[in-house]
Amino acid sequence: MQRLKRLFIAIRRSISDTSYYEEVLNGKRFWYSLRYLYGLLVCTALLAGLTFSAWVLTLVPRIPSFVVQISAVARAVYPPGLIVTVKNGQLSTNVQEPYVIEYPSQIGSWLHQRKPDDREANMPAHLVTIDTNAHIEDYRSKDSLILVTKRSVVYPDRQAGSFGYRVFQLDSMKRDKELRIDQKLYNALVDKLLPYLHRLTLIAFAAIAVALLVWPFVGASVALAGYLLYLLLLTTLVWIIAMIARRRLTYAALYRMGMPGATVPILYTLLERLLGFHIPMGATALFLVWMVIVIFNVQPPQPAAHVILHDAQSTKERKRPKSSLHARA
Repeated sequence: MQRLKRLFIAIRRSISDTSYYEEVLNGKRFWYSLRYLYGLLVCTALLAGLTFSAWVLTLVPRIPSFVVQISAVARAVYPPGLIVTVKNGQLSTNVQEPYVIEYPSQIGSWLHQRKPDDREANMPAHLVTIDTNAHIEDYRSKDSLILVTKRSVVYPDRQAGSFGYRVFQLDSMKRDKELRIDQKLYNALVDKLLPYLHRLTLIAFAAIAVALLVWPFVGASVALAGYLLYLLLLTTLVWIIAMIARRRLTYAALYRMGMPGATVPILYTLLERLLGFHIPMGATALFLVWMVIVIFNVQPPQPAAHVILHDAQSTKERKRPKSSLHARA
């Protein structure tokens, strides 16, 4: 508990007190800064895990009804008589194209009941469009959730915005085998997958356990490696600024101070995610500005030669006979 308290005090001081960096510079080793950065990343990963767990808990009561609906809808999706063949990275069908597969009636009625401000309000009008004459760039104009072309499958990417998409290239499949998809094969796959739906509640609680007990440490370790590389570049920029300003700070010292200094971009990035906004290079700019403030407010350690000379002069003064001092007076 004391360690956690010290960590929170260090976090507060790292974003508000430049004297903390003087302590890091003159009295702390590299491993102190490394442990601090890892502890900070564990806290942020734990916060992300708590947010994810809270979201999953809101879904758990809906799982039974979701399983019932999906079980009823799954078989109705694939049209009878449709045969899709993929050979040598190219797709062909036995139907007239463009061939449109609509949403099942249960999902379609729900979509018509959406409110304009719902996130799903931007859902395309159709479920799947198969058009071997279309191109990837036609994804938006087809107004379909999934677009299947001769050589690719295009599907939505919500992280890239309302009209973002990702592409799966069919030529990445094994060329020496022919894949033939019909309703019989589709139903066989559905029969294998549906039993897993009944375990969704168990999977949800397992995901919460991983998010709270495993992810904070694994995620922090991965993020730590990334930030250490990130600091290698940015410390170079800070070191150049320090050289121009004639601040006697070595690259190693700036790198050591940069680890607690990374608190500013880490907390800023967390704030971006929570509030849903993004400013390009905002975290990097904040880090550079904060470190410039730090290097102008810390007292660089005195060179060793200057310290030895000063100590020698002090010793000489102490050893000087009192008579000579009185005579001078």
